[in-house]
Amino acid sequence: MSTNSFQNNAFFGASVFGNAGGATTFESSIQGPSMLGPGVSAFGGFIGGSMGPGNQDSVFAVPVTREAKFGTGSQPGVSFGFKTQQGSVPTIKDNPGTTIHNAEDADNRVTRFTAVPIGNRYEELKENRIKEREDAIRRGAIPDPNKPRRLEDAITFIGICKDMCPEFERHEREYQQFLEKFEKIPGTESVDHSRAVKAYARPAAGVEQPLPSDVRPPGVLLATLEYLMTEIVGQGELADSHAFVRDRTRSIRQDFTLQNNRGVEAVHAHEIIARYHILCMHQLCENKNFSQQQETEQLRKVLTSLQEFYDDLRAEGVPCPNEAEFRTYHILSHLHDPDMIRQAQSFPQHIFQDPHIQIAVEVHALTRRNNNVRRRAKVQSEASPNFFSRFFKLIEGPKITYLMACLLETNFGDIRKGALKALNKSYLDQHEGFPVRDLVNILGFDDAEECIVNCLEYDLEVTNYDQPAVVFGKKDQISRRRIFKETTTIKQHRNERIVETKRQNYTTSQIIRGETPGPQQTSTAITRTFSSVPSLTSRKPFAVKEFQGSVFGRMATVPGSATAVAAGAVTSAAAAFAAQLGTTAASGSATFFDFGLGLPSSASAVRSSLPVIRPSTSNDTSTLNPTAPV
Repeated sequence: MSTNSFQNNAFFGASVFGNAGGATTFESSIQGPSMLGPGVSAFGGFIGGSMGPGNQDSVFAVPVTREAKFGTGSQPGVSFGFKTQQGSVPTIKDNPGTTIHNAEDADNRVTRFTAVPIGNRYEELKENRIKEREDAIRRGAIPDPNKPRRLEDAITFIGICKDMCPEFERHEREYQQFLEKFEKIPGTESVDHSRAVKAYARPAAGVEQPLPSDVRPPGVLLATLEYLMTEIVGQGELADSHAFVRDRTRSIRQDFTLQNNRGVEAVHAHEIIARYHILCMHQLCENKNFSQQQETEQLRKVLTSLQEFYDDLRAEGVPCPNEAEFRTYHILSHLHDPDMIRQAQSFPQHIFQDPHIQIAVEVHALTRRNNNVRRRAKVQSEASPNFFSRFFKLIEGPKITYLMACLLETNFGDIRKGALKALNKSYLDQHEGFPVRDLVNILGFDDAEECIVNCLEYDLEVTNYDQPAVVFGKKDQISRRRIFKETTTIKQHRNERIVETKRQNYTTSQIIRGETPGPQQTSTAITRTFSSVPSLTSRKPFAVKEFQGSVFGRMATVPGSATAVAAGAVTSAAAAFAAQLGTTAASGSATFFDFGLGLPSSASAVRSSLPVIRPSTSNDTSTLNPTAPV
């Protein structure tokens, strides 16, 4: 006979399933006042089971009557009786998804949830923690929660745990059977004390403050992080350990915060954790259990902490060799924030001129688009200049590192949406369709299939006469508006062609430790005054004579100004103009900087007098043509 007791007010119906070769009996008693009230006596149910001992797959169900008896007085009780012809114990299902097993299974469950693992000291350590807390308060290691304290009298918390996981937590999680597979002795449910790692504990009201024995000092935190990245991440699939590592790295950051440690150890740990999050955002973006929003949230928290650490250490005169790299990640993770460039201009000179920051500013400029429909926003032009082709060409080039590409990949869907919307506004449906193969190259798709799927999601028409092509400019027959499904959001796709190829043969551990090469700077650094638009590059070296007839050659005729000349013909007037206007033309290339941040008055006057730049009609590609593809 199986008995199930409920301590709360209860009313439930049940279906009883058993073997037809043996009868079943089940009794349930409810302690406490019943919601049914006195006088309620009977309600129906079902008994079902296999047709015989030898046929376990044939199921039948017959109605039965459940008799209810209600007591009176201070503690009324209710009992339900279910009987069949013989005495076997059935499996009881109170509702779909909830099963109370037979007597043997029930005994196993009781044993599993109540048995204390051999060698577990949870109960002993739990009692000792009371005395340990009193002793820590008496020594001044932690504040007394019952006594107010002034801010200037705050206690500096110092952790003393020498293990990757505190002893009390190891025994507690083993007792509660809350161990991960990476923390167990293989083939058992017992904790492996040498492999257990402290879990993240969310702060909550009513939770006691941690003891010094619960918190690991900086040296132990770095050793724990090294273990996670080497023995866990580096030895298996990234997806297999992601949830475990993500939680444990969060716990490492929490221990640094509890001790208010903002030194070089905290910087080094946070840098490794940030690289890990960026790598996961690319590698696991198609994993069904992966949350892009949660990963981005944690990455931004890590990068925000790093910005504060760098500022504090600079004030103390302590250099941080990787500061430019992670300030770049901070900019790239906030591409939709126009204030990022202003913040970048406040960096120290050597940080701002670093290739990482220069590229981040350039990418930020290329992601600006004016056809993004947002609530309570101004009416915008759908056909405004959008540098989407240059954006993907830049990512494909050598100036963007692998981790930078992984981080930028999260914006591919938004950039492509703006590109397709601009193309849809610019082209007429009377024209031939835009070839899919060209769209693949322009927008950085892996293949034609991915491109076609994206276009169809936005209700764009795809034809396939001589070759697959996208028909832009189609209008709705009633509203006469161009057809484009604005509300569509494309889920991130793991890009192989322009992102994953940058990884080359580097291992996961090498990438996380920062052992990959930095960006290959191939253009002149961006000045502080202006932001960048990509280089306007001629397709072959040009002579001085050819230069004088070009647009930039005509710039040199403006009184009091000049521009740099390629092929060694650089004049002092050209250098002066380049320095004033923020324009450089060298080795057959020119970069123009104007990001809407305001030009100097003299430069504005110069620009107002310049001729209008129009596309070149000559077949000679040696002349600089600002509208030519880069």
